[in-house]
Amino acid sequence: MMLRNIIILVILIIFTALNSGCSDRAKLRVGIINPQRTLSSWGKYNKAAGKVRNEAIVLDEKIAVSNGKLSDEDKKEIVQTTMQWQKDWESLIEEVKKASEIVAKEKKLDLIVLNNVVNYGGVDVTDDVTKKLK
Repeated sequence: MMLRNIIILVILIIFTALNSGCSDRAKLRVGIINPQRTLSSWGKYNKAAGKVRNEAIVLDEKIAVSNGKLSDEDKKEIVQTTMQWQKDWESLIEEVKKASEIVAKEKKLDLIVLNNVVNYGGVDVTDDVTKKLK
């Protein structure tokens, strides 16, 4: 669901850039990023993902032991933990966005899109963005 929304947003951005008076189709420079490759090689992401996996196991065990009848305290803990996961994820995404913006400026790109929305063309900046994150 979240990935679908991101793809729709990227497509809207591309159409807006192509149809706006400030860009010329012949001169539009597009960067492409492979988010899976970037994230899988980024230590900070891997550490956060491992933490989430471990915390999810603990929460899952609590739910299993309680037979689905959680105390208010346990429910509160689950809500707080998942809200923290969301906050951590948003922070990681912001770092990727900032690294992408830096690379776009350095390479004089008009925009950077995910590789799964482009069939042809563009400049692969995955390695450049990944280097900025380390």
